[in-house]
Amino acid sequence: MYPATTGRPPYAPVVLFKMSLLQHCDPQCEQLVSDRLNWRRFVGLSLQDAVPDETTLVRFRQRLREHELHENLLGLVNRQLQTKGLILKTCTLVDATLLQAARRAPAKADKTGGDGDAGYTAKQGQPHYGYKAHVAVGENHTLIRQVTLTTANVHDSQ
Repeated sequence: MYPATTGRPPYAPVVLFKMSLLQHCDPQCEQLVSDRLNWRRFVGLSLQDAVPDETTLVRFRQRLREHELHENLLGLVNRQLQTKGLILKTCTLVDATLLQAARRAPAKADKTGGDGDAGYTAKQGQPHYGYKAHVAVGENHTLIRQVTLTTANVHDSQ
């Protein structure tokens, strides 16, 4: 995951992964790890260690996706929580959130533009070009069980 051989030494992946978990609880994770001893101890940083910044965490999450590790890690964490009795699978709620494509939609006359993976849909009569993030969470908590990204034109029932 770290191809560069020059520059500052990288943070341990487990530190970055634990900080990513904490970001789910509080988006101000970086400040809280700097300020709270129990958060610092959880992620594995000593008092002298520098705290990874937001850019470092974003790049780490991107590398996880590039190496297709994010889904495996989410599954491992959820299995551990279920083994400990912290996840009871009584009901799963799924939300399909529309995400705008990074590129503009292609013109009707020219189908070569735009994002080749994005699709069209309409929500409340408004056209949308991009993707849908289907996020499954438990009924009694906000822990994410599964995430799937599809084109916007995939029906929510799928």
